[in-house]
Amino acid sequence: MKYGIAGLLVVHGLIHLLGFVKAFELAQVSQLQATITRPVGVLWLVAALLLVRQGLLARCAKAVLLACTLILQGCATSNRALNPVADKDGPPFAFLMNYVEPEDFGRVASWGINTVLVDLELAESDWVRHYEAAIQHRLKVIPLIWGDNQSVWVWNERSGEWELNVSRYPSSAGARFLQFLRDNPRYLKQTFAIYGFHEPLAEPERSGCERLKKFYQQITREEFPDGSVRVYHEDFSMGWHDSDRCRGEITDYESHNIYPFADNGTEIYRPFNAKTNEYEPPTSDLQSTLRHEIAALDERLSRWARVALPGNSRRPQVIVILQTFAAEGERDRWNLWNRMPSADEMRVFARHVLQERGSQIAGFAWYPFEPVAEEYSQVLKSHRYDRRGQDRWEVIRDTCTGGIPRSRP
Repeated sequence: MKYGIAGLLVVHGLIHLLGFVKAFELAQVSQLQATITRPVGVLWLVAALLLVRQGLLARCAKAVLLACTLILQGCATSNRALNPVADKDGPPFAFLMNYVEPEDFGRVASWGINTVLVDLELAESDWVRHYEAAIQHRLKVIPLIWGDNQSVWVWNERSGEWELNVSRYPSSAGARFLQFLRDNPRYLKQTFAIYGFHEPLAEPERSGCERLKKFYQQITREEFPDGSVRVYHEDFSMGWHDSDRCRGEITDYESHNIYPFADNGTEIYRPFNAKTNEYEPPTSDLQSTLRHEIAALDERLSRWARVALPGNSRRPQVIVILQTFAAEGERDRWNLWNRMPSADEMRVFARHVLQERGSQIAGFAWYPFEPVAEEYSQVLKSHRYDRRGQDRWEVIRDTCTGGIPRSRP
């Protein structure tokens, strides 16, 4: 009886310790769904120390060791469930944060984020810095190097191919990066997908459909024929003049943006119309906006579902990106500017997408964490709390750790 009571005291104390860990964002604690502030987290720590002390005073070393072992095993199991590195059957569902610096990797990982899109410099030292931090915090990486014209990838007109092979194009930054991944298997394993192009059909003469297909072929058949590298492009399969031609083996992942948050003083949303590929007139009707956004997502999903592919090919998948920025200098024809969503709005849109279409998409993302454009006046890093004091970061944590469940196949 003495040992049993002491063991329960220790286990109870260690459970309280999880509250302190969550409050100070020291690790992922998906078992606790409630919001725990730092002052309350300190109280959890005090309670944990008192309970463990009582267990130790009972001179129950075996019970203490057993309890510690069970807690550590439970945390390890939870971490593996949230972490893409532990998945051996292919990439898991991606909870993606766009534009994060290594010093914030630990923070976003504690929320349950398992993938980061990072903006790399041309120096190899910067590549190492990002990948080492990603490994430390068990984050998959989508590496982006802007280079010239928003892309590091260079088309060689004479050879009719992209400069991806370092033996043929030793001065190509893109080729050097791919060789860097080959030379560092740990970094290659940590790569979720290679970032290809941002809105490539905006410049069809440079990155049109045939060149996109050639890029994918070179990456997956010539440079990494073992299938170890996947390709990620942003926004090309609908809404552009040549979108209908960009089918087949052309990418593994494509982004789908949900950017409805705007304000002209009266209306607060601008729903996207998938049939016209244009934004609708502004509205304050939340439910109508949600229906329009799901319809737009369905259009992109159906386009990829209808594509005929060879039997051994990977069907392209969609990653939904939710707007989390304000750009007050940008106004459209309705005099609207992009505004930062509230915490409640972030929750509503995440819940709607994940519950309605969670089984049909490959990931859910937030854009951005850092201010990646000069006109961005608000982003997640600088504006954690909305005007009502609600915590946007906590919504992300809930989304990643199961507080907002998603539909399953």
